[in-house]
Amino acid sequence: MKKSACQTIPALFLFVFLVSSQIGQAKDIQLRPGKTYHGFRFIKEKQIKEYDAVGRVFEHVRTGARLLKLESSDDNKSFCITFKFLPKDDTGVAHILEHATLNSSKNFPVKSPIQMLFKGSLQTFANAFTSHEYVMYPIASRNQNDFFNLMNVYLDMVFNPLMYQEKNIFLQEGWRYELGDKNQELTYNGIVYNEMKGNYSSPQQILMQKIRKNLLPKTIYAHDMGGDPEKIPYLDYKEFLALHKKYFHPSNSYITLYGDGNTLEELKFIHEKYLSKFKKTKIQPVISLQKAFKQMKQITLDYPIGKNEDTQDKTFLSLSFVAGSTLQPELSMAMDVLTDLLVNLPAAPIRKALQEAGIGKDVSCGYDDSKQGVFTILVDNANPEDKDRFLKTVLDTLGQVIKSGLEKKQVEGVLNRLEFKLREADFGSFPKGLVATATGIRGWIIGKDPFLTMQWEKPLTATRAALKTDYLEKIIAKHFLKNSHALLVALRPKAGLTEEIAAKTQKKLAALKASMSATQIEALIDQTKKLKKWQMTPDSPEAIGKMPMLGIADLNPKAEDLKVLEKQIGKAKVLHFPIPTNGIIYLQLFFDASGVPQEMIDLLPILSDLLGKLDTKQHPYGELNSNINIHTGGIQITPDTFSDFKNPDDFMRRLSVSGKVLTAKLDNLLDLQSEIIHDTQMSNQQRIQQVLTEINAGLQGYARNAGQNLAVSRLAARISPLGAYSERIKGLTHIHFVEKLTKDFDTKANDLVADLEMLRSLVFNQNNLIVGITCSDEDYQKFEQQFPPFLKRLADKHIPPQTLSFSIEPKNEALLSSSKVQYVIKATNYHKRNYAYSGKLHLLTQILSWDYLIPKIRMEGGAYGAWVFFARNGMAAMGSYRDPHIRKTLDVYTKAPDFVRGFKADKREITRSIIGTIATLDKPMTPSLKGSTAIEYHLENVTLMDRQKERDELLGATLEDINQLADMLTDLFTQANICVYGNEEKIKAQKDLFDDLLEVIN
Repeated sequence: MKKSACQTIPALFLFVFLVSSQIGQAKDIQLRPGKTYHGFRFIKEKQIKEYDAVGRVFEHVRTGARLLKLESSDDNKSFCITFKFLPKDDTGVAHILEHATLNSSKNFPVKSPIQMLFKGSLQTFANAFTSHEYVMYPIASRNQNDFFNLMNVYLDMVFNPLMYQEKNIFLQEGWRYELGDKNQELTYNGIVYNEMKGNYSSPQQILMQKIRKNLLPKTIYAHDMGGDPEKIPYLDYKEFLALHKKYFHPSNSYITLYGDGNTLEELKFIHEKYLSKFKKTKIQPVISLQKAFKQMKQITLDYPIGKNEDTQDKTFLSLSFVAGSTLQPELSMAMDVLTDLLVNLPAAPIRKALQEAGIGKDVSCGYDDSKQGVFTILVDNANPEDKDRFLKTVLDTLGQVIKSGLEKKQVEGVLNRLEFKLREADFGSFPKGLVATATGIRGWIIGKDPFLTMQWEKPLTATRAALKTDYLEKIIAKHFLKNSHALLVALRPKAGLTEEIAAKTQKKLAALKASMSATQIEALIDQTKKLKKWQMTPDSPEAIGKMPMLGIADLNPKAEDLKVLEKQIGKAKVLHFPIPTNGIIYLQLFFDASGVPQEMIDLLPILSDLLGKLDTKQHPYGELNSNINIHTGGIQITPDTFSDFKNPDDFMRRLSVSGKVLTAKLDNLLDLQSEIIHDTQMSNQQRIQQVLTEINAGLQGYARNAGQNLAVSRLAARISPLGAYSERIKGLTHIHFVEKLTKDFDTKANDLVADLEMLRSLVFNQNNLIVGITCSDEDYQKFEQQFPPFLKRLADKHIPPQTLSFSIEPKNEALLSSSKVQYVIKATNYHKRNYAYSGKLHLLTQILSWDYLIPKIRMEGGAYGAWVFFARNGMAAMGSYRDPHIRKTLDVYTKAPDFVRGFKADKREITRSIIGTIATLDKPMTPSLKGSTAIEYHLENVTLMDRQKERDELLGATLEDINQLADMLTDLFTQANICVYGNEEKIKAQKDLFDDLLEVIN
């Protein structure tokens, strides 16, 4: 439930840990506790089997800097330096410091060293994050030279930033007054300022911040570490610098190293290059605790919705308890488990009680662990008058749970699913070492023990006591029912509030300008001009030359061979990607959906969402969910598309039933998938309505927060049949369809059930079934033996494919919302203009993004992000993220071909961009991701030869190749469509840009 700014650390809960396995041979075994090595005194070591690592703790003698090395056999080495930082207000100073330090530094005086790193490094991860307790700077790379280059630049940026000499860094990254001439209106701008305006466009983000502010008012957690847009302009530049000087010192730092690198070499580098230049200072920031309330606190607040939006059923209700702490790992794990057992499971008691009481449309629960943990139950789409009933229903249900006890089978399911996730160790784009850092840093900063929150085996064992005792029930009684440190919130919708806030800000700025003297106004105009000139001035060749980079020789010239083996079991084609998976089988069943007629396409995602959430012949839906959790790592059902690389308009329509399971329980997975497919009961219309209502509530929340995705989806529908189909099943059309279906359910229920049954008969068939499986050869043999009974139960009939006909018409659209910022997208189909996919387009993406769009739209324009992509299916798009502008951004897109035509770079800079592009293609992948990628390549007819050709084109690309792509860009984007998701008033003021204006939320 932990929510944070876009540039803050993702919600990695306390117990997001990694796979347990046998400890490998530790490096540097000659190190002895008590001895000093390169300025670092070796304190202690500990085996951390959850990470297959040996943890070694050091302290830098000269400065007191703390350092932890997790030595393992993993070649994806990581480094992270973290500074304890305790915010005292809502100006977002920590967040702005995080941004500002990533600009020019003493030894690397280019405007954006991190941009140069992305262009010339093989980094597998590089970013920065802000939390309530710290600012963190993590990097990772598999290349030894690259790893030291990254460490060098990051350490220089945090310890030697040039923001002391260059105020423009603060003005660009944080906030500024902007005034082009004396006749213009005075405005605010700044990257963090606009990022947080986007953050405060989300009611869930607003609610989470208000919960912390009112529940822990005397602590650092009351303050928005990302920054409140109304408070950010109160941050003074001198105060900003003073806080950097205070907190960003080695004496206040926590350094983590991970991987197979040589520890002594790493210590020597950090000491000699940086820490030896500092002396120890006395800085010991203390996180204070909030004194418990004597009675529950209740508040009612407002959040903005569209001016014409109905306020009915759009209130958020929340009940929060202060309970547990980072320093109590066992209690924190129990709290995390209770979020599912009490609320998040389909048959959880609080969820069922609220459904039966008719309070809200959906409910969720999360636990935010910190020095004082917060457990929050959140209801969506309720009404203000439901607040008291909500509180009573929750408390009464908790009392009943204590009296009758939690369902032991549900407890077993949640614990087994949690353990499966922990042992699977799949954390997406986060490298293993950085997950270790993220999970350990709070225990280190708050409890002074870097291992406190890294080890999950002991807390999991303690929580398993709940299978035989009332362990969890006692926690519920003590920390919920007998806990007065609680908060009840009603967050009500208020139409036009965004405009009220904007008018208030505009009035304030107008009054400020009116109070200025002519000299002050001229000074502000001059500051605006100087900032723009500084932003537009290219980095000098000397400054660029100081940035480290690898060479072409460091790159692998060969595309990775992700070969699948085509096999056959009965009538099913099987695509097997053989790879060791630590005893886990990843199974994807792609059922043919081409027999679904066009008028029923909208129901495919409805069927997907209902299956697994309804009763079956064998089990009530709650018990079914428990069985899935007990025996598998999860089952997902989704509509999918796969476009043929050689002919993108020829796309494959599938309904995917995916699951993962330990090999020993493969039969359980197949039985459960078969049960869901064949034995789901559609007769309980009340339950179908409950699930639909939850789906609708979730989609309404998604619509408020996914502006970029919705705009891209709308444009895709304007340029290809594939895009039109995809928009029907997951875009705004789908959101509106579900909204109407939910409203009309009482009159449409019988027809809906009949249609869903027909869909099921059209899709679940063994003819044209494709199976994707990722596992070892040995595990595949077991699958081959156990799969035939599953196949035998499927229908064996010919379903003729249905022809689809979509109206693909060009149109410029705007999606109206209460958002305070915009997402400005422009897109076209390059295949329709007779252009082919090429590896050179990869390089163009890198250069156009980092050398043009980001400087123009982010640095000069103040948007949070900007990008361009060329997809294999033919879609070419440019976009901005959390953007204060519309027309100015579109003008930047229009001039992109001129930039490409006139782009100049020497061979070294072209090489830098090629290296950065290769890094985006060669990110490390988990076995499951490798398997799913290989299977997708096969289904989309992308061969190794195709990918090698693209790689060769990229590695051989020249400046002339990039310049020559300018004519293609002119041809493409002159005719391109636009779609803007954003603020209703701002869009209507520029409505001449659009053919249609659509309400996102009705």
